[in-house]
Order: sequence, then C-alpha cells, then structure tokens
Amino acid sequence: MPTLTRSSHALVTGGARGIGREVAATLSRAGATVTVLGRNRSALDAVIAAGLAHFAVVADVADQRMLDGALAEAAARQPIDILVANAGTAESAPHDCLVQVFEMRDPESPHRALLDHIGGRDQELSQAASHLQQNAQTYVSIASGKLDEQERIHPFQNLVSLFASALGAAIVDPAAAIVTNDPGEWAEAMEQSLQIEKEMGALRR
Repeated sequence: MPTLTRSSHALVTGGARGIGREVAATLSRAGATVTVLGRNRSALDAVIAAGLAHFAVVADVADQRMLDGALAEAAARQPIDILVANAGTAESAPHDCLVQVFEMRDPESPHRALLDHIGGRDQELSQAASHLQQNAQTYVSIASGKLDEQERIHPFQNLVSLFASALGAAIVDPAAAIVTNDPGEWAEAMEQSLQIEKEMGALRR
C-alpha cells in the first residue's frame, strides 16, 4: 500500500460516518495527518477517539460561509494538500487534481450516468463499465484533474492507488479513457494520455 507522511494533510468532507469514515481511516493508516469535516461534532469526535483521524472541523458543505470558515481553520493548522470531497460536490480548478469516491449502492450517486457516458465511447470501455456494474463493486473512484507539472504525477498516482487498494475501488478516468481495477494499468494509461496531450500541445504551438 502506498504510504504518506504526517506532512501530508488530508481533509475529508462527510468524514464522520460511512465511506467518509473509511477514507479518513485509510489515509490515517497510510501516514497522513487527517482532518474530518462534518455537521455533527460528537460524531466527528468519535472518529478521532477511534484513532481514525487527528482533527475535526464542523461545517455544512451546503453553507458556503460556514464551509469557508472550517477550511480556513483546518488550513491554518496545516496546509491542506489532499481534499476528499465525499459530501457535496467539488470541481477541480485548472491546475488541481481531484479524487472523488462514490458508493455503487447509493441510488443518488452519479456513478451510473458517468459509466454510461464512458461506456458509450467505444466497445471495450462499454464492456469494462458493464462488468464493473454487474459485479457490484462497493466503490468507484473517479480520478480527474490537470497534471501539467511532472513532479505532481506520481504523488497523484499513489493517492489513487491507495484508495483503489484499500477500498477495493475501481478507477474510472474519462481523460485516460479507462475503467479498471488495476492501479498499475490506470497509471500507465494516464501517463500515455498526458504524453499525447503534451505532444498535441507542442504541435499547436
């Protein structure tokens, strides 16, 4: 399993229960400093008491002002370099990397629409997406983001690999055009995609 260090500060929204709690525990076991964010202080404190996270901040992700205050509080303690958007929605800025984790059994999860979209791109992807749904994977990990700095690629791959191995997650990456349970296969496809993007950018110049 990939390892992190205490200098890596991960913030997990919805970290008091369910998949968020599991993600927080996974990151903590991997060595990161983990802050859980949620609405219920006592539930968050229970996660810390169980040794699954180190700090907690209270906020409702639907309340932007409250959320901004909680993020500032967490960042003041230690800069946040891993954000797991388990509650609510999140978008990656142009130069950010985003890992979203969805539960297959959640009827409100957008994973099925995403898999249908990816599956419509070609027959091989369609078969992979269909296999994923038929085998009722518990989690789907969505990996996205613009990686135009070489030194950011391997840390991002390690983080995705961490989730995939610890949570039994499938990796769905539209940019790399891949659906797989193998982190190594995904990493290779991602690097090929980035290389093609780099070469196309050079041609455009």
